Amino acid sequence: SQDWDGNNCTSWLGDAVQLSCDNETSIRQLIFLDSDTVQHSGTIPPELQFLSNLEHLDMGQNDITGQIPTEIGYLYELSYLDLFDCNLSGSIPDEFEYLYALKTLYLSENDLTGHIPYLGFLSRLELLSIYNNSLTGTIPAGLEANVNLTCLAQG
Repeated sequence: SQDWDGNNCTSWLGDAVQLSCDNETSIRQLIFLDSDTVQHSGTIPPELQFLSNLEHLDMGQNDITGQIPTEIGYLYELSYLDLFDCNLSGSIPDEFEYLYALKTLYLSENDLTGHIPYLGFLSRLELLSIYNNSLTGTIPAGLEANVNLTCLAQG
């Protein structure tokens, strides 16, 4: 396949996300990546951090294993992140506190453990779904004070 500039691109080569283009600058302009329910397997590569303009990342309901890479926390333009029902393990990266543009975060139906990181700086967050994990502790105070948060699914 080709990207919008006519560069040859490949995608989905065994890992959950593996994108490459002849022209690396073009792939960095990607703003929308949706692979919901495509049944990809593998891990989430930390190289996603180089998609610096990415606003929408939907990888929900795939057979993704391993942990959520901390590098996702450096996708500063990201407003939508869906990792629902992906068989992910480990903790929610503390670096998620840097996702200032984030409005929607789906992490439910995984095997995430540990505490819920401080997300009080995410003032735009409207929906947080974290149910059916093995998270411990309480909802951080900064998150409870978020006036834009209209849906919190936990348990």
